[in-house]
Amino acid sequence: MLEAEYLDEEKYDKAMDLSSRSLAEYILYREKIISKLETITNKDSEATIHNLILPKRSILKNNHNITTIYNNNLWLLDNKYMTYTTAMSERTMQEVVEEITQGVEQESDSNRPDLAIIFSDNPEDLSCKVDVVIIELKKRGIKLSKTEEVISQLKQRATKLMNYYPNRIQRIWFYGIVEFNDEFKLSLKNEHYTPLFSKDTLYYKENEWYLSLESDIPYKVGTYILSIDAFIKDAKAHNEIFLNILKEGFKACKIN
Repeated sequence: MLEAEYLDEEKYDKAMDLSSRSLAEYILYREKIISKLETITNKDSEATIHNLILPKRSILKNNHNITTIYNNNLWLLDNKYMTYTTAMSERTMQEVVEEITQGVEQESDSNRPDLAIIFSDNPEDLSCKVDVVIIELKKRGIKLSKTEEVISQLKQRATKLMNYYPNRIQRIWFYGIVEFNDEFKLSLKNEHYTPLFSKDTLYYKENEWYLSLESDIPYKVGTYILSIDAFIKDAKAHNEIFLNILKEGFKACKIN
């Protein structure tokens, strides 16, 4: 129907009905995922959060495949991250880099970023540079020293990935999702992170990293550190817009 050059009134009404049902189902699915995240406490493992975003050890390719739409919830961080070329959950840095370089064999590296998302205008063209997003998670209720590990983990990923910048990688973003307390906020303040607007707590900094001891010019990489509550509340606020449209639609149908 979408590919038809012309739709008569009957076909148009049918198309609207089908699309409305599909979108309603998907929006309600999103709300269920958010509701599950809202119930997470410090008794739940990091894997609980992780699997709700993208099941551990999975690799998804080509976001145009509609069958994957219920297999990942990268929209929780931002809707724009649904337009991936490759999404990887707890795969090794070796695998991540090989994906970026399109199969060029890499040295063994068993470190596993929680989530890696790769974007490319043309993944088959090796001259086409990619954008990369790396996400690290920490569970609720851990000590400050364990929470601060998220920053050191992101630095380790940066050191590995910057070797391919700017020849193969054109942009990199890093995210750390953790539980905040005053101690951690002070730690970020002392590291010159800047608070940003959010439903809860979100900090940002352009970190400067050198590629090697011989490097004289550092590369700047954007790093976001957000609370688990910001992660959930911001996603809920975005989905609430669509929920309200659904509710108004139901009211209109009932009136008619």
